[in-house]
Amino acid sequence: MKKKIKYIITFVAGFVITNNVLAASFYNENEGTMNICGLDNMSPRIPAFTSGLYNVIKILVPVILVIMGMIDFTKAVMASDEEKMKKSQKTFITRAIAAVIIFFVMTVVQFIFKEVDKNNANGFADCMNCILSNKSCGQVKKEEKKTCEQYTGNCPETDEYGHSCSKDYNSGNKCKTKGTACSDFRKKECNGAKTTSGVSCEYVGISCRSVCSGLSIGSCYNESHCEWTGGDPNNGYCQNKTVKNSDQQTTSTSSTDSNTTSTQNNESVGSCQQQCTSQGKTGQDHARCVESCSKNNSQTTISTQTRIFVGDSRTVGMCIAAGAGDYASCSSAPYVSGNNIFIAKEAKGLSWFKAMQSTIDSKITSKTSIIIMMGVNDVGNSEKSGLTAANKYINYLNDTISSWLDKGVKVYFVSVNPVGNAKYVTNAAIESFNSKIKNYSKIRYIDTNNKISYPSNIYDNEGLHYSNSKYKEIYNYIMSRT
Repeated sequence: MKKKIKYIITFVAGFVITNNVLAASFYNENEGTMNICGLDNMSPRIPAFTSGLYNVIKILVPVILVIMGMIDFTKAVMASDEEKMKKSQKTFITRAIAAVIIFFVMTVVQFIFKEVDKNNANGFADCMNCILSNKSCGQVKKEEKKTCEQYTGNCPETDEYGHSCSKDYNSGNKCKTKGTACSDFRKKECNGAKTTSGVSCEYVGISCRSVCSGLSIGSCYNESHCEWTGGDPNNGYCQNKTVKNSDQQTTSTSSTDSNTTSTQNNESVGSCQQQCTSQGKTGQDHARCVESCSKNNSQTTISTQTRIFVGDSRTVGMCIAAGAGDYASCSSAPYVSGNNIFIAKEAKGLSWFKAMQSTIDSKITSKTSIIIMMGVNDVGNSEKSGLTAANKYINYLNDTISSWLDKGVKVYFVSVNPVGNAKYVTNAAIESFNSKIKNYSKIRYIDTNNKISYPSNIYDNEGLHYSNSKYKEIYNYIMSRT
C-alpha cells in the first residue's frame, strides 16, 4: 500500500511540474498582464497553471482511484481467496463512488462559478472562473514600447526599443529615429554620414541630403533633389536635379540646360521669394517655402496625368477629405473624380488588392500613376512583425509590376502611416513593414509616415483614422510627389 501511494504521489508531482512548464511556455511576460482578482498585473501563466492543476485533480485522481481498485480486485481473483475478493470488491465500489463524487463536485463548482460570473463581471465569481477554468480572465494588456517618433516633448537619447533618437532639424525639431534619413543629421555631422540603410549624405545649401548617385530607383524618386535617368531599374542611374533656392547656387549634372529654362527658373524663384516674404517667412522657413513653391510651379508644366489611388478605409477618408466625393462615392471602387480614380474599400488588404487588378488595368492610360496605399490591415490582422506582410506585397508586385512598367505606368507605394491607440496593430509593426517596402527597388516610395507629423488629437476612437485636415495634408503631399 505504501508503494502505491509513493507511485501515485510521484506521478501526480511529475504531471503538475509538466503542466507548469507548458504553461510557462505558452505564456510569457512579453505578452502582457491582466487585471483580475484585484491584481493589476497578474501574469497569464497563473490562471493557466491553476486551471491546469485543477483539471488534473478533477480527472486524474478519480482515474487513479478506479485503477487502484481494479488492481486490488484482480490480485484477489488471481489468488483465489474468496474473503479477499469480497473485501476487494467492496473497496473497489467505494473507490469508484469516491471517484465519481470528486469528478462531479469539481465539475459542478466550475459550472456554478461560470454561471454566476455571467451576472457578476469583475467580481469574486469572475476571479474564480479565471483561476479554475482559465476563462473570463479579461483582456491581456500588451506593453507597447514607444518609438522615437512618438515622443512629443523632450527627445531622449534612445527610445524604448533601444534605437538612437535625434531631433529632425529640418522638420520642426520633431523627435525621430536617428539615421533613418539624411535630414536627421545637422550640418557639422552631415558630410560623410550614412543612414541606417547605408545611404551616403552630403550637406547642400540649407540641409543634409542623400547623395543621389548609388540610390535605387525607388529611393531616387523619393528624393525631390534627385532624378532617375531611365524608366526601369536596369537602364538608368540616380543623379542630382537642377536645384535653385535662396541660399545656394544652381547645381546641375548636365551642361545642356538651356538659357530659357534657367531664366524661367529664376523668374519662378523670384516670384516665390516675394510670396514667402509676404507670408512672414524668415530664415530656414523662408528657404523651405521658396523650395516648395518653386517645385509646385515647375509641376504645373507637366502634362495632365491619371492617378489611380488603391487603398483601404484610410484612402476612402482621404478621398472624402480632398473633396472628391462622399462616402458612398469614394468607396464604390472604382470612383472617378476628374483625373483621379479611387479604388478603395474599408478593411481591405492584399487579397482584395489582387482581386482588383483587372479593374486597375482597365483604367490605365498612356499617362498613369498607380498609388498604392495599403498594408495597415495586413499588419493588423495577422502579420504582427510587419516583415511577412511586406514580403507578400513584394512577391505579388514582382509578378505584376513589369506589365505596368512596360506600359509607362509610374508605380508609387505610400508608407503605412502611424496609429494611435489601435487595438490590433502597433507602430513597431508598421515601422517593420515600411522599412521593407522602402527598399523595394521597383516602386517609387512616398514617405508620408516620417515627413508628416501625427499628433495624438488627429485620431478617431479606433486609433486608425485621421481628421479631415490630416487627410488633406497627406493628399497634398502625395500630389506634390506624383
